[in-house]
Amino acid sequence: MTEILRTWNANELTCKLWQESDTIYRGCSFSGSNPVACAETLVEDGLDLAVAAVDAVAASRQKRQGIRIIDDNTPFIDLALHLEPPNYRLDQPPISKPFQLAEDLVVIPIDHGRAKLIMDACDPPGTNVGESIELRAALYAFARYEPPRKPLHGWDPDERLQTCIAISRLVRPTSLSFGYSVRLIGNLASDFELVPGPVRGFASRAWTSVPEHDWLTLADLEQLRSLLTDLSANPFPMKSRLQQALWYFEYAARTELIDLRWLFIATAIETLLSSDSNLSTRHFTKRIPRIAAMLGMEVSPTDASRMWKLRSAISHGSKHGGLGTAEFDLYRRMEDIPRGILRRAISDVGFRRVFDSKESLDIAFPIGDPLPKTIRCEECGAQVAVGPRR
Repeated sequence: MTEILRTWNANELTCKLWQESDTIYRGCSFSGSNPVACAETLVEDGLDLAVAAVDAVAASRQKRQGIRIIDDNTPFIDLALHLEPPNYRLDQPPISKPFQLAEDLVVIPIDHGRAKLIMDACDPPGTNVGESIELRAALYAFARYEPPRKPLHGWDPDERLQTCIAISRLVRPTSLSFGYSVRLIGNLASDFELVPGPVRGFASRAWTSVPEHDWLTLADLEQLRSLLTDLSANPFPMKSRLQQALWYFEYAARTELIDLRWLFIATAIETLLSSDSNLSTRHFTKRIPRIAAMLGMEVSPTDASRMWKLRSAISHGSKHGGLGTAEFDLYRRMEDIPRGILRRAISDVGFRRVFDSKESLDIAFPIGDPLPKTIRCEECGAQVAVGPRR
């Protein structure tokens, strides 16, 4: 019977060392009673080197080797996790099984173990290391199957997943961002590689103006699927008013400060409703109440005027010192305007044609000629027209 010279634990494996022959030390690491990896060294090199060799093979078995060969059969998935918000209510689960949004897009529930793998891949080295309780949990992940494979370590290079997430904010604003986004190459059940997406900088975080309901329900996902189907059949033309407004709206979601969000949302509205830069004030204040009524919203001319005045005050630097509760409530109502327009334009092609050109906007929302501004001549007392009131 072979004499075991040493027994110890390394990397959650049991290691044993014995002398195989006059010239060979042999060691093996075990998981339970099953051998995992073995190492041989020369007796003349000493016992310490033999122990180090067994430690090395034990450590190598604990590390995933990653993808050795990537071929056409290797799965590629781009993912973005939506973490559980602080005010999430367990009595309103978002989804319990995968929800197919499109052929290549799906929202999937994700268990704690897989979510932890993704979060660890995205966190900076040294974050959440040591004995600590993991309080973060993922509600679900937006996943895009078989994205473009070039660049190999790219994430959503054609913005398909980002566009899906942007459209989801037209259904319900959430803080889903790319802070925990990865490209999964391979299969989590075997060999795989996790490549972090844009987890730092702009778009790595997002904020919602409705934090009390920061998640998508099953009914929300059904609406999102319908919007994606309609948009796939009739996409917004590149550089169109609608396409530009959609991304101004998305940039607002990626911005935390309300004063900056105000400018993004106001710009989205101007992009949609203004047909003459010299009449931008009139178009903003006169057209918002009318289109809001078309969308089933109540926005008075006074509300529209306040929205514009605050937009001007912020952009010119005179509204310093922060915005209060009343302004925040007004902002949330203002944010609903481009959300409603864009949603309607996706599903209603006839409504979309309103935004095709300056002429179509003027026909749909005629404003009329502005009243001229007059001044009194100090010499003769006559009223003199000096131009339209902008």
